[in-house]
Amino acid sequence: MLDQPTLLFVLALLQGLLAVVALSLRVGLGDNARGLGTWTASLVCVAAPAALLAMGFSQSTEAILVQNALWVPSMVLTAIAIRRFLGFPGRERVFAAIALSTYAVAAMATVLAGWAEFRLVVLASLHVACLVVGLHALLRAHPRLAGLGPLLMAVGLVMLALVQSWRAATVLFEGADAVRFLVGGLVVPVLLVSTMLALTCITVAFILLATDRVRRDLHSMASRDPLSGLLNRRGFHELADPLLALSGRRDAPVALAVIDLDDFRRLNDEGGHSLGDHAIARVGARLLAESRAEDVVARFGGEEFVVLMPLTDAEGARRFAERLRLAVAAELAGIASAPSGLTASIGLVAARGPAEFPALYRRADEALYQAKAEGKNRVVVA
Repeated sequence: MLDQPTLLFVLALLQGLLAVVALSLRVGLGDNARGLGTWTASLVCVAAPAALLAMGFSQSTEAILVQNALWVPSMVLTAIAIRRFLGFPGRERVFAAIALSTYAVAAMATVLAGWAEFRLVVLASLHVACLVVGLHALLRAHPRLAGLGPLLMAVGLVMLALVQSWRAATVLFEGADAVRFLVGGLVVPVLLVSTMLALTCITVAFILLATDRVRRDLHSMASRDPLSGLLNRRGFHELADPLLALSGRRDAPVALAVIDLDDFRRLNDEGGHSLGDHAIARVGARLLAESRAEDVVARFGGEEFVVLMPLTDAEGARRFAERLRLAVAAELAGIASAPSGLTASIGLVAARGPAEFPALYRRADEALYQAKAEGKNRVVVA
Protein backbone atom coordinates (compact mmCIF):
# COMPACT_ATOMS: atom_id res chain seq x y z
CA MET A 1 0.00 0.00 0.00
CA LEU A 2 1.20 3.54 -0.76
CA ASP A 3 2.34 5.50 2.25
CA GLN A 4 0.87 8.87 3.17
CA PRO A 5 3.62 11.09 1.66
CA THR A 6 3.34 9.22 -1.63
CA LEU A 7 -0.43 9.59 -1.70
CA LEU A 8 -0.08 13.28 -0.94
CA PHE A 9 2.43 13.63 -3.77
CA VAL A 10 0.06 11.81 -6.15
CA LEU A 11 -2.80 14.09 -5.03
CA ALA A 12 -0.69 17.21 -5.61
CA LEU A 13 0.51 15.96 -9.01
CA LEU A 14 -2.98 14.95 -10.16
CA GLN A 15 -4.53 18.25 -9.14
CA GLY A 16 -1.71 20.10 -10.85
CA LEU A 17 -2.35 18.20 -14.08
CA LEU A 18 -6.10 18.78 -13.81
CA ALA A 19 -5.42 22.47 -13.21
CA VAL A 20 -3.38 22.64 -16.41
CA VAL A 21 -6.18 20.95 -18.36
CA ALA A 22 -8.83 23.25 -16.88
CA LEU A 23 -6.77 26.37 -17.59
CA SER A 24 -6.11 25.24 -21.17
CA LEU A 25 -9.83 24.79 -21.72
CA ARG A 26 -10.59 28.19 -20.22
CA VAL A 27 -8.12 29.83 -22.58
CA GLY A 28 -9.16 27.80 -25.61
CA LEU A 29 -12.94 27.84 -25.25
CA GLY A 30 -13.44 31.39 -23.98
CA ASP A 31 -16.91 32.13 -22.62
CA ASN A 32 -18.00 28.52 -23.07
CA ALA A 33 -15.61 27.67 -20.25
CA ARG A 34 -16.26 30.61 -17.94
CA GLY A 35 -15.64 29.54 -14.36
CA LEU A 36 -12.87 27.12 -15.30
CA GLY A 37 -10.25 29.73 -14.44
CA THR A 38 -11.68 29.86 -10.93
CA TRP A 39 -11.75 26.06 -10.78
CA THR A 40 -8.09 26.04 -11.80
CA ALA A 41 -7.29 28.26 -8.84
CA SER A 42 -9.28 25.93 -6.57
CA LEU A 43 -7.27 22.92 -7.75
CA VAL A 44 -4.01 24.78 -7.17
CA CYS A 45 -5.13 25.58 -3.63
CA VAL A 46 -5.68 21.86 -3.05
CA ALA A 47 -2.41 20.83 -4.67
CA ALA A 48 -0.24 23.34 -2.75
CA PRO A 49 -0.82 22.07 0.82
CA ALA A 50 -0.71 18.46 -0.40
CA ALA A 51 2.68 19.13 -1.97
CA LEU A 52 3.95 20.78 1.22
CA LEU A 53 2.89 17.79 3.29
CA ALA A 54 4.40 15.35 0.81
CA MET A 55 7.73 17.14 1.13
CA GLY A 56 7.67 16.72 4.91
CA PHE A 57 6.46 20.20 5.77
CA SER A 58 6.32 20.74 9.54
CA GLN A 59 3.12 19.70 11.34
CA SER A 60 3.36 22.39 13.99
CA THR A 61 0.27 24.46 14.74
CA GLU A 62 1.60 27.34 12.66
CA ALA A 63 2.33 25.05 9.70
CA ILE A 64 -1.16 23.54 9.87
CA LEU A 65 -2.71 27.00 9.86
CA VAL A 66 -0.67 27.91 6.78
CA GLN A 67 -1.93 24.78 5.02
CA ASN A 68 -5.49 25.61 6.08
CA ALA A 69 -5.02 29.12 4.72
CA LEU A 70 -4.47 27.51 1.32
CA TRP A 71 -7.21 24.95 1.74
CA VAL A 72 -9.97 27.39 2.72
CA PRO A 73 -9.82 29.37 -0.57
CA SER A 74 -10.23 26.11 -2.50
CA MET A 75 -13.59 25.57 -0.78
CA VAL A 76 -14.87 29.01 -1.67
CA LEU A 77 -13.46 28.92 -5.19
CA THR A 78 -15.27 25.65 -5.83
CA ALA A 79 -18.65 27.26 -5.14
CA ILE A 80 -17.77 30.38 -7.14
CA ALA A 81 -16.47 28.33 -10.09
CA ILE A 82 -19.62 26.22 -10.35
CA ARG A 83 -21.92 29.22 -10.05
CA ARG A 84 -19.99 31.16 -12.70
CA PHE A 85 -19.85 28.20 -15.06
CA LEU A 86 -23.59 27.63 -14.78
CA GLY A 87 -24.41 31.29 -15.39
CA PHE A 88 -25.18 32.45 -11.87
CA PRO A 89 -23.51 35.44 -10.12
CA GLY A 90 -20.26 34.40 -8.44
CA ARG A 91 -20.96 36.32 -5.20
CA GLU A 92 -17.19 36.56 -4.72
CA ARG A 93 -17.27 39.19 -1.99
CA VAL A 94 -19.87 37.34 0.05
CA PHE A 95 -17.99 34.05 -0.13
CA ALA A 96 -14.65 35.74 0.58
CA ALA A 97 -16.03 37.48 3.66
CA ILE A 98 -17.55 34.25 5.01
CA ALA A 99 -14.36 32.27 4.37
CA LEU A 100 -12.08 34.90 5.90
CA SER A 101 -14.17 35.29 9.04
CA THR A 102 -14.56 31.51 9.45
CA TYR A 103 -10.84 30.93 9.06
CA ALA A 104 -10.03 33.74 11.47
CA VAL A 105 -12.30 32.24 14.14
CA ALA A 106 -10.85 28.76 13.64
CA ALA A 107 -7.26 30.03 13.70
CA MET A 108 -7.78 32.10 16.86
CA ALA A 109 -9.44 29.17 18.62
CA THR A 110 -6.50 26.95 17.70
CA VAL A 111 -3.75 29.41 18.65
CA LEU A 112 -5.29 30.86 21.80
CA ALA A 113 -7.10 27.84 23.21
CA GLY A 114 -5.53 24.90 21.41
CA TRP A 115 -8.92 23.77 20.12
CA ALA A 116 -7.81 21.60 17.20
CA GLU A 117 -11.14 19.78 17.26
CA PHE A 118 -13.02 23.06 16.91
CA ARG A 119 -10.87 24.03 13.91
CA LEU A 120 -11.51 20.70 12.19
CA VAL A 121 -15.27 20.93 12.68
CA VAL A 122 -15.53 24.56 11.60
CA LEU A 123 -13.45 24.17 8.45
CA ALA A 124 -15.12 20.90 7.48
CA SER A 125 -18.52 22.57 7.95
CA LEU A 126 -17.44 25.49 5.77
CA HIS A 127 -16.33 23.03 3.10
CA VAL A 128 -19.67 21.22 3.21
CA ALA A 129 -21.54 24.53 3.00
CA CYS A 130 -19.58 25.56 -0.11
CA LEU A 131 -20.24 22.18 -1.70
CA VAL A 132 -23.96 22.49 -0.96
CA VAL A 133 -23.95 25.91 -2.65
CA GLY A 134 -22.37 24.37 -5.73
CA LEU A 135 -24.80 21.46 -5.71
CA HIS A 136 -27.75 23.84 -5.37
CA ALA A 137 -26.56 25.80 -8.42
CA LEU A 138 -26.19 22.52 -10.34
CA LEU A 139 -29.74 21.45 -9.46
CA ARG A 140 -31.12 24.83 -10.53
CA ALA A 141 -29.32 24.62 -13.87
CA HIS A 142 -30.01 20.92 -14.45
CA PRO A 143 -33.05 21.37 -16.76
CA ARG A 144 -30.83 23.10 -19.35
CA LEU A 145 -27.90 20.70 -19.02
CA ALA A 146 -27.43 17.42 -20.87
CA GLY A 147 -25.15 14.42 -20.96
CA LEU A 148 -23.01 12.80 -18.30
CA GLY A 149 -21.44 16.06 -17.06
CA PRO A 150 -24.13 17.05 -14.50
CA LEU A 151 -24.16 13.55 -12.99
CA LEU A 152 -20.37 13.44 -12.65
CA MET A 153 -20.31 16.87 -11.05
CA ALA A 154 -23.05 15.88 -8.60
CA VAL A 155 -21.17 12.67 -7.72
CA GLY A 156 -17.97 14.62 -7.06
CA LEU A 157 -19.69 17.24 -4.92
CA VAL A 158 -21.65 14.67 -2.91
CA MET A 159 -18.51 12.56 -2.38
CA LEU A 160 -16.57 15.53 -1.03
CA ALA A 161 -19.50 16.60 1.14
CA LEU A 162 -19.83 13.11 2.64
CA VAL A 163 -16.10 12.94 3.40
CA GLN A 164 -16.10 16.32 5.14
CA SER A 165 -19.36 15.60 6.98
CA TRP A 166 -17.88 12.34 8.25
CA ARG A 167 -14.77 14.18 9.48
CA ALA A 168 -16.84 16.77 11.31
CA ALA A 169 -19.18 14.18 12.82
CA THR A 170 -16.26 12.02 13.97
CA VAL A 171 -14.67 14.94 15.78
CA LEU A 172 -17.94 16.05 17.32
CA PHE A 173 -18.74 12.64 18.78
CA GLU A 174 -15.25 11.38 19.55
CA GLY A 175 -13.52 14.57 20.69
CA ALA A 176 -9.73 14.47 21.12
CA ASP A 177 -9.58 10.77 20.26
CA ALA A 178 -11.03 11.55 16.87
CA VAL A 179 -8.07 13.73 15.90
CA ARG A 180 -5.68 10.83 16.49
CA PHE A 181 -8.06 8.51 14.66
CA LEU A 182 -8.30 10.81 11.63
CA VAL A 183 -4.53 11.01 11.15
CA GLY A 184 -3.76 7.33 11.67
CA GLY A 185 -4.34 3.95 10.08
CA LEU A 186 -6.25 3.73 6.80
CA VAL A 187 -8.26 6.88 7.36
CA VAL A 188 -5.87 9.30 5.65
CA PRO A 189 -5.37 7.12 2.54
CA VAL A 190 -9.14 6.70 2.21
CA LEU A 191 -9.67 10.46 2.56
CA LEU A 192 -6.96 11.25 0.02
CA VAL A 193 -8.18 8.73 -2.55
CA SER A 194 -11.78 9.92 -2.10
CA THR A 195 -10.68 13.52 -2.58
CA MET A 196 -8.71 12.63 -5.72
CA LEU A 197 -11.69 10.78 -7.21
CA ALA A 198 -14.13 13.55 -6.35
CA LEU A 199 -11.99 16.36 -7.76
CA THR A 200 -11.33 14.33 -10.90
CA CYS A 201 -15.08 13.76 -11.34
CA ILE A 202 -15.78 17.48 -11.02
CA THR A 203 -13.00 18.42 -13.46
CA VAL A 204 -14.17 15.86 -16.02
CA ALA A 205 -17.71 17.19 -15.56
CA PHE A 206 -16.52 20.72 -16.32
CA ILE A 207 -14.78 19.42 -19.45
CA LEU A 208 -17.87 17.52 -20.66
CA LEU A 209 -20.19 20.45 -20.03
CA ALA A 210 -17.84 22.93 -21.73
CA THR A 211 -17.42 20.74 -24.81
CA ASP A 212 -21.19 20.23 -24.95
CA ARG A 213 -21.61 24.00 -24.99
CA VAL A 214 -19.18 24.23 -27.90
CA ARG A 215 -21.09 21.50 -29.75
CA ARG A 216 -24.40 23.31 -29.21
CA ASP A 217 -22.88 26.61 -30.32
CA LEU A 218 -21.53 25.01 -33.49
CA HIS A 219 -24.94 23.47 -34.17
CA SER A 220 -26.59 26.85 -33.62
CA MET A 221 -24.12 28.53 -36.00
CA ALA A 222 -24.87 25.89 -38.63
CA SER A 223 -28.66 26.07 -38.24
CA ARG A 224 -29.31 29.78 -37.63
CA ASP A 225 -29.13 32.86 -39.78
CA PRO A 226 -26.74 35.27 -38.03
CA LEU A 227 -28.43 38.40 -39.37
CA SER A 228 -32.05 37.78 -38.42
CA GLY A 229 -31.45 35.33 -35.58
CA LEU A 230 -34.00 32.99 -37.19
CA LEU A 231 -33.42 29.47 -38.41
CA ASN A 232 -31.77 29.04 -41.80
CA ARG A 233 -32.82 26.41 -44.34
CA ARG A 234 -30.95 23.63 -42.56
CA GLY A 235 -32.34 24.51 -39.15
CA PHE A 236 -35.82 24.90 -40.61
CA HIS A 237 -35.84 21.43 -42.12
CA GLU A 238 -34.53 19.86 -38.90
CA LEU A 239 -37.72 21.02 -37.16
CA ALA A 240 -40.21 21.25 -40.01
CA ASP A 241 -39.74 17.84 -41.61
CA PRO A 242 -40.65 15.88 -38.43
CA LEU A 243 -43.66 18.16 -37.90
CA LEU A 244 -44.88 17.54 -41.44
CA ALA A 245 -44.41 13.81 -41.01
CA LEU A 246 -46.38 13.90 -37.76
CA SER A 247 -49.17 15.94 -39.37
CA GLY A 248 -49.37 13.35 -42.12
CA ARG A 249 -49.66 10.45 -39.71
CA ARG A 250 -52.35 12.18 -37.66
CA ASP A 251 -54.20 13.65 -40.63
CA ALA A 252 -53.76 17.06 -39.00
CA PRO A 253 -53.90 20.47 -40.71
CA VAL A 254 -50.72 22.39 -41.47
CA ALA A 255 -50.02 25.69 -43.21
CA LEU A 256 -46.98 27.33 -44.77
CA ALA A 257 -46.47 31.05 -45.36
CA VAL A 258 -43.76 32.47 -47.61
CA ILE A 259 -43.11 36.14 -46.85
CA ASP A 260 -41.20 38.52 -49.09
CA LEU A 261 -40.45 42.17 -48.32
CA ASP A 262 -41.72 44.44 -51.09
CA ASP A 263 -39.31 46.84 -52.80
CA PHE A 264 -36.47 45.80 -50.53
CA ARG A 265 -33.93 46.81 -53.17
CA ARG A 266 -35.17 50.39 -52.80
CA LEU A 267 -34.35 50.22 -49.10
CA ASN A 268 -30.81 49.05 -49.85
CA ASP A 269 -30.34 51.64 -52.61
CA GLU A 270 -31.60 54.60 -50.58
CA GLY A 271 -30.43 53.66 -47.10
CA GLY A 272 -27.44 51.44 -47.76
CA HIS A 273 -26.87 47.79 -47.02
CA SER A 274 -26.38 48.45 -43.31
CA LEU A 275 -29.92 49.79 -43.12
CA GLY A 276 -31.12 46.78 -45.08
CA ASP A 277 -29.40 44.45 -42.63
CA HIS A 278 -30.99 46.32 -39.76
CA ALA A 279 -34.41 45.91 -41.39
CA ILE A 280 -33.89 42.18 -41.84
CA ALA A 281 -32.98 41.84 -38.16
CA ARG A 282 -36.02 43.88 -37.07
CA VAL A 283 -38.39 41.91 -39.28
CA GLY A 284 -36.94 38.60 -38.08
CA ALA A 285 -37.48 39.57 -34.45
CA ARG A 286 -41.02 40.74 -35.18
CA LEU A 287 -41.94 37.53 -37.00
CA LEU A 288 -40.65 35.50 -34.10
CA ALA A 289 -42.57 37.63 -31.60
CA GLU A 290 -45.83 37.31 -33.54
CA SER A 291 -45.53 33.56 -34.07
CA ARG A 292 -46.54 30.83 -31.67
CA ALA A 293 -44.06 28.65 -29.84
CA GLU A 294 -44.94 25.67 -32.04
CA ASP A 295 -44.47 27.59 -35.31
CA VAL A 296 -41.20 27.18 -37.22
CA VAL A 297 -39.88 30.55 -38.43
CA ALA A 298 -36.90 30.85 -40.77
CA ARG A 299 -35.13 33.14 -43.18
CA PHE A 300 -34.53 31.42 -46.48
CA GLY A 301 -32.26 34.09 -47.91
CA GLY A 302 -32.36 37.71 -49.03
CA GLU A 303 -35.65 39.22 -47.92
CA GLU A 304 -37.59 35.94 -47.95
CA PHE A 305 -38.96 34.37 -44.77
CA VAL A 306 -41.06 31.25 -44.19
CA VAL A 307 -43.36 30.23 -41.34
CA LEU A 308 -44.62 26.67 -40.90
CA MET A 309 -47.80 26.53 -38.80
CA PRO A 310 -48.73 23.08 -37.49
CA LEU A 311 -52.32 22.34 -36.44
CA THR A 312 -53.54 25.38 -38.40
CA ASP A 313 -56.30 25.27 -40.99
CA ALA A 314 -56.68 27.56 -43.99
CA GLU A 315 -58.83 30.19 -42.25
CA GLY A 316 -56.64 30.34 -39.16
CA ALA A 317 -53.54 30.59 -41.34
CA ARG A 318 -55.07 33.39 -43.38
CA ARG A 319 -55.88 35.44 -40.28
CA PHE A 320 -52.39 34.83 -38.92
CA ALA A 321 -50.79 35.80 -42.25
CA GLU A 322 -52.76 39.05 -42.34
CA ARG A 323 -51.55 39.84 -38.85
CA LEU A 324 -47.99 39.12 -39.92
CA ARG A 325 -48.35 41.37 -42.97
CA LEU A 326 -49.52 44.29 -40.86
CA ALA A 327 -46.87 43.65 -38.20
CA VAL A 328 -44.04 43.59 -40.76
CA ALA A 329 -45.28 46.79 -42.39
CA ALA A 330 -45.44 48.48 -38.97
CA GLU A 331 -41.94 47.27 -38.13
CA LEU A 332 -40.52 48.62 -41.40
CA ALA A 333 -42.34 51.94 -40.92
CA GLY A 334 -40.70 52.29 -37.50
CA ILE A 335 -37.15 52.15 -38.86
CA ALA A 336 -35.54 55.58 -38.94
CA SER A 337 -34.21 56.70 -42.35
CA ALA A 338 -36.11 53.91 -44.11
CA PRO A 339 -38.16 54.85 -47.20
CA SER A 340 -41.86 55.14 -46.56
CA GLY A 341 -44.40 52.65 -47.83
CA LEU A 342 -42.36 49.48 -47.34
CA THR A 343 -44.62 46.44 -47.10
CA ALA A 344 -44.62 42.65 -47.36
CA SER A 345 -46.38 40.15 -49.60
CA ILE A 346 -47.32 36.68 -48.39
CA GLY A 347 -48.08 33.47 -50.24
CA LEU A 348 -50.02 30.97 -48.16
CA VAL A 349 -50.89 27.32 -48.54
CA ALA A 350 -52.81 25.02 -46.20
CA ALA A 351 -53.04 21.25 -46.30
CA ARG A 352 -54.27 18.29 -44.27
CA GLY A 353 -52.75 14.87 -43.97
CA PRO A 354 -49.58 13.74 -45.79
CA ALA A 355 -47.71 16.69 -47.29
CA GLU A 356 -44.18 17.08 -48.59
CA PHE A 357 -42.39 20.36 -48.03
CA PRO A 358 -41.24 20.87 -51.65
CA ALA A 359 -44.84 20.67 -52.87
CA LEU A 360 -46.11 23.01 -50.15
CA TYR A 361 -43.30 25.49 -50.77
CA ARG A 362 -43.91 25.49 -54.53
CA ARG A 363 -47.60 26.26 -54.07
CA ALA A 364 -46.91 28.99 -51.47
CA ASP A 365 -44.25 30.49 -53.73
CA GLU A 366 -46.69 30.60 -56.63
CA ALA A 367 -49.20 32.36 -54.38
CA LEU A 368 -46.49 34.84 -53.40
CA TYR A 369 -45.78 35.66 -57.05
CA GLN A 370 -49.51 36.18 -57.56
CA ALA A 371 -49.56 38.59 -54.60
CA LYS A 372 -46.68 40.54 -56.17
CA ALA A 373 -48.46 40.62 -59.54
CA GLU A 374 -51.69 41.88 -57.98
CA GLY A 375 -49.99 44.93 -56.47
CA LYS A 376 -48.00 43.63 -53.48
CA ASN A 377 -48.79 44.21 -49.78
CA ARG A 378 -51.33 41.41 -49.62
CA VAL A 379 -51.91 37.77 -48.68
CA VAL A 380 -52.81 35.28 -51.41
CA VAL A 381 -53.94 31.76 -50.49
CA ALA A 382 -53.04 29.01 -52.93
